[in-house]
Amino acid sequence: RSLRRLRALLRLLVFRMSHMPIVSAAHLFVALALNLPVTFHRQKVFGQYIFDFYCASAGIAIEVDGSQYFSEEGEQKDGLRDCYCAERGVKVLRYFNLQIAEDFEGVCQDILREIEERRRT
Repeated sequence: RSLRRLRALLRLLVFRMSHMPIVSAAHLFVALALNLPVTFHRQKVFGQYIFDFYCASAGIAIEVDGSQYFSEEGEQKDGLRDCYCAERGVKVLRYFNLQIAEDFEGVCQDILREIEERRRT
């Protein structure tokens, strides 16, 4: 029952967002977080890292990355961060700004799947 409600909320959000101009990926994720039945915190400190968005109840961190993360150094830092988080039970979901702008609904569906999966376990 709660999963149906979650899906309905997501569909409504995607519909609303598809009729609004895209201001920035961060604003879209704030709107997404405010419309889900789980709580996301923005700019959450976690150990030595700061997540763009974090949901403790689902054990999910969302990172919105720009082009600077295409470098080898950026990928290495992300790998270290992901290992640190995984050891503490947190899964990091990473999306690029362009990916969010071009496939907002797909990104939302991916986040929803992860929330549902993590809440089942």
